[in-house]
Parts: sequence; C-alpha cells; structure tokens
Amino acid sequence: MRNDEFKKWLGEVGGPWVVRIAQWTVGLVFLVAAIPKLADPAAFAKDVMRYHLLPEDFVGLFALSLPPVEAVVGAALLVGWRPRGAALVAMSLLVIFTVALLQAIFRGIDIECGCFGKVMETRVGWGAVVRNLLLFVGAGVVALSRDGSHWSMIALSKGLRRRLDGEKAS
Repeated sequence: MRNDEFKKWLGEVGGPWVVRIAQWTVGLVFLVAAIPKLADPAAFAKDVMRYHLLPEDFVGLFALSLPPVEAVVGAALLVGWRPRGAALVAMSLLVIFTVALLQAIFRGIDIECGCFGKVMETRVGWGAVVRNLLLFVGAGVVALSRDGSHWSMIALSKGLRRRLDGEKAS
C-alpha cells in the first residue's frame, strides 16, 4: 500500500479521530515515561546499565539526555506542535527501545525494563515488545497523516475560541 493509498484508507476508516487518538496516546505515554526518569536520573542510569549495551562512560550521558527528548516528543504530540516530526522521532526511539528489549530477551537478561522509571516497573519481556510495536504503529499513523497540526489541542482550542467569539458577536 503506497503512502497516498494509506492516507486515503486512513481517512475512510476513522479520519481525524484515529490520528488524534494515536497522537495523544503516544504523546501521553512518552511524557509519562519521561517524568520519573527526569526526577531520578541515577536510578534510570542503573536501569540502562543493566542492559549491558553501552560503555559505562556513556551511560550517564544517555540517562541524562534521553528523558528530556522523550518529554519534548510527548509534549509536542500532546499539544500538536510539529506532530509528524515528533512522531518520526518517537518511531526512531521505539526502534531503539525495542532492539534493547529484544537483545535482553535473547541474551536471557532478566531485568526491569526501566521504561517508566520506578513508577511502573515492568520486566523485560514480550509484553513490552508488543507495547512498543503498538506505539510504533500509532506514531506511524501520525507521521503518515497529511497534517496532524489541525488535530492538536492548540488547534482545537483556537477553533473553540473562534466558535465562542462568533456566538458572542451574534
């Protein structure tokens, strides 16, 4: 299915509501995932270290860098600021996260995934992989939408304000 065909199919299936729900869901998940990591970067660094993927010298930098990126991506999707770009970044991060999960599964590393910090501890496993794949699909729907910005909270509030201003003028 080509990109144009997908966009047409998406419009027929659910139109803007499918994209809006996907955009807000992915945004909320990324924002919720970032908050505990921002609050306790040392704990997140320990979670990252347990994957045995990065040299120890880079773990701290990664643990300090990733949560702000997750927060910006989540907030951008929630408020509708550059949603297609934010969705592409989310998709890229989800690929990295899924590769990390899969390598831990195949190497038999039994650890907490660290996906949501200490707020929602989840073991590395197939459930986390499936969750990431579903989020990837949701972000893909947003990335392939013709323009997610008119489905944002900002655009909705502007539309509501115009409607209310129009009623006051009547």
